[in-house]
Amino acid sequence: LMTWSINWDLVNRREFALNHAPYLRSVFLRADAATFSATTGGTVNFALRGGRGHAQRYHYLAAGLSGTTPGTSLPGLAIPLNLDNLSALALSGAAPTLFQGFAGRLDASGDAVAKLAAPPIPGAAGNTVHLAYVPANPWDFASNAVAVKIVP
Repeated sequence: LMTWSINWDLVNRREFALNHAPYLRSVFLRADAATFSATTGGTVNFALRGGRGHAQRYHYLAAGLSGTTPGTSLPGLAIPLNLDNLSALALSGAAPTLFQGFAGRLDASGDAVAKLAAPPIPGAAGNTVHLAYVPANPWDFASNAVAVKIVP
């Protein structure tokens, strides 16, 4: 089991673990947008980076509206996401046009892409969708969480 975080030295404006920075920057979940519109909908693309150690493994990208603290625990693993009804919908496969690539297989480099293709969602402005992914079998790694704000 490995847990990590990028520690930032606010005084010196640099990372504490500089020797690990290249690895830590390569293992992540990243979104290409920080917002989408409740009025018009929108698309957010995600890059899942697991590294070669997770190549060809199945992955699950979960989304939730309940924040990241305290998170969700699996045996030996903490996922930085509170699972809720949106998580169940995203992971169920019941809305494949909305949650594209949220379940799938990491490629030979341990990478994958996913897309949230949201239609207009009246009344959703002000909410934040948090997302995180885990590779399966074994459940030994969880990505960082990313936040996508729903704006008017």
